[in-house]
Amino acid sequence: MRHLLFAAAAGVLLPLAVWAQSPSDNSDNPLWRPASQLPEQSAPVGSAWELYPPQPGFRNEVLPAFLNELFERQARGEERPPVVQQQQGDRDEGDIAILALTSDQLERLNRQPDLTGVAGQFYRSHKDNYDVLVFWSSEFLTERIGAGAFYAPVSNNVTGINARRCSTSGSCQIPIEIFSQAGFYGSRRLNGVVLMNNLHQNLINAARPYRRNPYDIMGVVGQELGHQYGVQVRFKRPDGSLSTELLGRDNSHYSFYANSDASPLEGNRWEETQPGRFRARAVFDTRFNHLDQYIFGLRSPEETSPLWFIRNPRVPNRSRNPSPASPPLQWGEVIALGEKVDVPVSAVVAAEGQRTPTVDKSPKYFKQAWIYLSPQGRGFTPAEINTLNNIREEWLDLFYNGMDRRGRVIASLDGRDEYPVFDLKIFDEGWTAENPFVDLISGGALVSNDGQNLLCAYAGDAPGLVHTNLKLKTDRLNTGLVRMSVPKGAAGAARLWWTNSADENFGEAKSVLLPVIPDGQFHTYAVNLRAGGALNGVIYKMRITPAEKLVPGEDGTAPVVRYDLIELTAKTYSDKDSDSFPDEFDNCPDAFNVDQGDDNADGKGNLCDPSWSPPPVAGPISGGVEGGVEGNELEPGGCNCALPGRGASAPWGLLALAAAIWILRRRM
Repeated sequence: MRHLLFAAAAGVLLPLAVWAQSPSDNSDNPLWRPASQLPEQSAPVGSAWELYPPQPGFRNEVLPAFLNELFERQARGEERPPVVQQQQGDRDEGDIAILALTSDQLERLNRQPDLTGVAGQFYRSHKDNYDVLVFWSSEFLTERIGAGAFYAPVSNNVTGINARRCSTSGSCQIPIEIFSQAGFYGSRRLNGVVLMNNLHQNLINAARPYRRNPYDIMGVVGQELGHQYGVQVRFKRPDGSLSTELLGRDNSHYSFYANSDASPLEGNRWEETQPGRFRARAVFDTRFNHLDQYIFGLRSPEETSPLWFIRNPRVPNRSRNPSPASPPLQWGEVIALGEKVDVPVSAVVAAEGQRTPTVDKSPKYFKQAWIYLSPQGRGFTPAEINTLNNIREEWLDLFYNGMDRRGRVIASLDGRDEYPVFDLKIFDEGWTAENPFVDLISGGALVSNDGQNLLCAYAGDAPGLVHTNLKLKTDRLNTGLVRMSVPKGAAGAARLWWTNSADENFGEAKSVLLPVIPDGQFHTYAVNLRAGGALNGVIYKMRITPAEKLVPGEDGTAPVVRYDLIELTAKTYSDKDSDSFPDEFDNCPDAFNVDQGDDNADGKGNLCDPSWSPPPVAGPISGGVEGGVEGNELEPGGCNCALPGRGASAPWGLLALAAAIWILRRRM
């Protein structure tokens, strides 16, 4: 696969090579045969070599030279937005922007990877709301300079990730880390541009479901957009020297011998089968590892597991080892011998400094615009736009789950969130209190996140949570899942609401009931979204009310609802015992137990637990004590107060404030 990228190692701007090494590097290694020569049962359709036929020894200096030219022009005070006109044929098709290019524009792109002009053309009709512009084309652009797909940085405001660039095309003795060339593109906030090039060339294996290995379309998308921040970090050895041993191709991808957990930024997924002996296999589930997430500002150093690599590797039965710059395994497996070396994130911090902004201040949303370039007069076909939309939507899922649900991509042109899964363990993901707390008189709801759940403490009339920036297509949705903990004393059912326009008010006609168990424990509730027949079109706003009425605790503290997950899915669920809890989430799927009682908190419902017996019937006991058990009796439904982030363990500051609000209102 021919990627033309660039990297900065020790502050030096370097071009990147293509995937394939020269024939002398791998001619005796069957792992590196072109796909056409692989055994039929092993060759993945749409492999890298089919997508981008390799040119042995190819290197290209054009992109780094162009970026250095921008720095020189900037130093001379020549940073000006491009002078371009909106062209006939420019339009939006859903969330894909179509740009019609003149023959002169196409010729310039073939000579130089200069996307300033097409970016300026895009901004003629769109707001400056995006971090990255992702360009696709109907033609193979940049063919003369040999580029297949590339990411080019435009600006950077993050330190601690070794994103240094040369400020001139000279000796580069004073590299800079914080920079912006966004003005050349007609923007004030743009971080980078990606050219994915010819849509048709990329789509040898474009039918859904898309495979997610480094050689298929989603792996390429993940790599180019992963270059927004990764991966160029060095680490400090115990002797104090700096090392790039985690890195491979041009010091901006992982080494072939790095256990990168099959990151889109290359490396492999290695396992140590015995001390000093390692095995890697080709994978089809590429995902971003902990270090990637740290570099993106989505994971703290304390949460980041070490990566490791193989030092002094030797591949048996090969006359020549794959180099650290070799691309990941395309098929089969490989055995290597060597020394396992752990690299904790503290060693990266020692080399590069702490990532700033830190995880508590870094953005969790990454806004992108996807743009299709086509020659004037050619236009586009509905199939092309549909395919590009499918890839775009698949990328939302790959990023969200590949980043362990710690960040979200917004890739709609209007900035609305299209991904229907909200895992609320890390941050609010756009959900806010419908009636936010204002003051002690007005009351309201206080929303916070304790790193495990989204907490909502209610005081006064505060009906629920709301998300007002959605664009969810309902043609693929059947079931609503809500995992939450409703406090004791709550009355009535929960309800999930939606609207089909941004300015529409919520109404019961577009809502479904969720019977809840008010026991202070977590339960997953599932509801058929199509039961009422009102689910259609596009959802622009959603709301959840956890009960019809919430009451304060016995000590006057405000009721706290904990939210863990809100998800709309195409999946349907069976419910054998018809107790409104799908079998997958029912703690007793073969017996009707609408209360989901689990007195010993072992995960098995009372009616399915052989060790459970009904409590004694309450009655008079000698001494006048009412009830069947003396002492500390287990409360109905069990108690999980000892579990971190569950039950009644809400943050004391939040509870204290909510309690004060509630007591004051009761006395008024």
